[in-house]
Amino acid sequence: MENVKLYTHKKNESEIFIINTSPISDNHFQAEFKLILNHHFYSDFLASSNRINPLFLLECARQAETCLSHTEFGIALGSKFLLDNWSLTYFPSQPVGTKSLKADVYTKYPPTNKTNKNEFTIIFKLNGTIIGTVAIEVRYITSQCYTLIRKTQGRCISIAAVLPLPPSCVCYTKPENSILGDLNDIGPYVNAVININKKNKSFNDHEQDHITGMNLTEAAKQICYSYLSIYMHEKIERFILVDLNGNFFSYVEMYIPAMVVIKKIELLNDIYSFDVDVTQNKKTLATVNLKLRGEYE
Repeated sequence: MENVKLYTHKKNESEIFIINTSPISDNHFQAEFKLILNHHFYSDFLASSNRINPLFLLECARQAETCLSHTEFGIALGSKFLLDNWSLTYFPSQPVGTKSLKADVYTKYPPTNKTNKNEFTIIFKLNGTIIGTVAIEVRYITSQCYTLIRKTQGRCISIAAVLPLPPSCVCYTKPENSILGDLNDIGPYVNAVININKKNKSFNDHEQDHITGMNLTEAAKQICYSYLSIYMHEKIERFILVDLNGNFFSYVEMYIPAMVVIKKIELLNDIYSFDVDVTQNKKTLATVNLKLRGEYE
């Protein structure tokens, strides 16, 4: 696919996974993705072992949605994408090997309907077997409108440094993949500061003037794993994310401390369900609901 970097809003080849897309009908497209077996971030996630990382599917879905918005729906490259909601259902897959990853993509509106929003449903298949489904609701605005909206954004000179959580607490092996710091249970809820490593390509390759939806989702996931590790003394590598729903209400600024807060936890049939809020200046700007299922050999 030509101009794939522009169409995915990515800079580094290591973070671009979509290979091509093709139309099937007005509301149906197909997409193909490359599998990277030794990725510094997605392959480091202990719970997915040699299987596909569910957050990898989420990023592939985002790339498909973004590419198709530009190539099939006429959204100008300078436009801004506003993520309203996304959800993921993951069926833990068989070992990756050299199998092909493809997806059927369905949209609410056809390309002939010139609208400022769309809804995408992406059904992933590994060697023909469905392994997950992602739904994305997105809106589009011009860069001029975005500039007007964002011109009064609050900024601070600096944020106090926090000690990152050890990667083993958030189900990784590499320190640069830990996105949280200052985990504590002071007050009614367990919370942590979002602490994005500026040198990590996966966290910073999709440049924005706010914390991205993918990073907020990853932060919510990591506080769930840290809770299971530190407070429940679980072997967290046996818990895999099987369900996720994220709702995004407002921009989360990069220059003001932002937190993830566990508001509710339930355990049923070896599945932990978490309700996580993303807060900034004591306001809830996003919510993420996650389910982590325990698996045994």
